[in-house]
Amino acid sequence: MPACRAAPVAFADVALSLPRRAVCLVVAACLVAAAGLAAGCGRSEVKSPTGRPVAGGTITVRMVTSPATVGQFQPAVVTVRPDQKVAWVNASPEYHTVTFVSGDVPSSLALPPGGSFETVFHRPGTHRYVCDYHAAMVGEVRVVGTR
Repeated sequence: MPACRAAPVAFADVALSLPRRAVCLVVAACLVAAAGLAAGCGRSEVKSPTGRPVAGGTITVRMVTSPATVGQFQPAVVTVRPDQKVAWVNASPEYHTVTFVSGDVPSSLALPPGGSFETVFHRPGTHRYVCDYHAAMVGEVRVVGTR
């Protein structure tokens, strides 16, 4: 029985064998699926693939419509390093707030649809927040590590 080997396919002046191209497509699909999961399943937490906090850059939390609670924070829990910024974007048609339970982190004013708010977290700790208008909307920022 002859060996099954696909003929090379020219793509942007690069010859890829069909099996290699298929592997690339599968990997791309997995990355897209993983990004979708990280962006919004209930109490998901944003971390690197190794389980450590995402280093540097701004972490974005979206406020989205939820049939059960009028809205929700996606992801609901994020883990960052000290001096890292978190931004909240209101992607729903309702007004929302980001109101921290403790007074040590500044809270937002009312955020209209499309509005945003951001703050930098300097000290390690867990910072819980809610939406003043929708009590079921809760979230948490975990600051871990050292400066």
